[in-house]
Amino acid sequence: MSGPVRRNIAHLSPAERQAYVDAVLQADLHSFADGVSYWDKQDQIHQSTHNHGGNSFLPWHRELVNRYEALLQQNNPAVAMHYWDWTEDPRAASDGQGGTVDLSALVGTMNGMLDGPLAAVHNGGVLAGSREQSGDPADPPQSVTRSAAAGAPGVTGDATVITTGDALPQAQQWEAFRVQLESDHGSAHGYVGGDIGAQHQAFEDPFVFLLHSNVDRLFAMWQAQPGREWRLDPDQVYGDQSETTGPKSILDPMQPWDGTVEFGAPIEPWVGSSPRIEIKNCRHPSVVRPPCYDTLPLTVSQVSPAPGDPIRFLDVVENLPTARALRLRVRGCTTVTATATVTAPFTLLATPIVSPDPDGFEEQDLLVWVLYTPGAAGTSDSGTLSVTVAPTGDAFTIPITATVVPNPTVAVIGIVKASPVGATVTLSVPLSLVPAAPGV
Repeated sequence: MSGPVRRNIAHLSPAERQAYVDAVLQADLHSFADGVSYWDKQDQIHQSTHNHGGNSFLPWHRELVNRYEALLQQNNPAVAMHYWDWTEDPRAASDGQGGTVDLSALVGTMNGMLDGPLAAVHNGGVLAGSREQSGDPADPPQSVTRSAAAGAPGVTGDATVITTGDALPQAQQWEAFRVQLESDHGSAHGYVGGDIGAQHQAFEDPFVFLLHSNVDRLFAMWQAQPGREWRLDPDQVYGDQSETTGPKSILDPMQPWDGTVEFGAPIEPWVGSSPRIEIKNCRHPSVVRPPCYDTLPLTVSQVSPAPGDPIRFLDVVENLPTARALRLRVRGCTTVTATATVTAPFTLLATPIVSPDPDGFEEQDLLVWVLYTPGAAGTSDSGTLSVTVAPTGDAFTIPITATVVPNPTVAVIGIVKASPVGATVTLSVPLSLVPAAPGV
């Protein structure tokens, strides 16, 4: 896996949660060239774009979360942009070990002015020196407040969200899902209340990224549903919205990273001819590819030979070692290791076998190579390849068949150039010594 997995923040150890908070605080201490900190830049981005209510809402916020995570990892590469499971009260969230944890002890009170370590991101309620007074995005907001209701938010459960629209034709599924998820996202904002409940101040509160990482997690889970691999394809995932143009559309270049904004003037560092400017839209592979979350599936399936079919060594030339491969498809965020055994006379070229390291949630092929050294022509062999994959526990048993043919010869007509009369001679040589024709 190319980076740390985004996990339910309530399931982290106290040390892991503290590392995340420390990374946020460090982001507020490091600045872009305009003096705006990495943290305060997130509010400036949001103020200048306000991407809501359109087809690009989910992919645009994925890009925002991905870029913010990269800034956090400049301080600590082991930190990920973890998420808040919004089906639970953050003051009594499941810790994954049978108990509960009060996240407000670390991320601040859920009712009142933000306190605790993250209180450093605002001005303590004082107007003097705040951005409200100066108009300077490099200054902290006067305050950050929350007003969460008692109990858990009344939002739709994960399983319902990620299956919204599944019964519709493929082309219509994206729109139905996107509308449902954006609606639940709005409910979560309203539940936390305070600044997060106000569109123009939401990104002044660090808790907003825990909320939006959860939005993206559900987007990723929708994409990763088994049997719906088209949702990982940039040309298919957005269905009948794939070719939409104009503001907040799928083909609209992503602001402000393209050097433009919806409100005000372009913002640093994406201004002028800056090399930081990047022109891409929602169909860019880096946007469509889901980041790694702890709730995404890991699956291994047999691709070739097809399940039930043998690995065939048909008409192998006598005494000529030949290799064939079992191809397994790994779909997920981690590498897997396959251990294999094979019966004689077949052997394995290597074991254990490790799949390639994925970049986010994607498909990788794992090849298990079987070597066959045939005997005399006319003989045949059979055997069995057995493969077990960790950590999924998947097991595959594949029969092997082999038949052996003679080493053939071929007649070759050539011109003996040294002959004064251009005589021809006929040469009989083994087929294996004859160069293959182009394209063979």
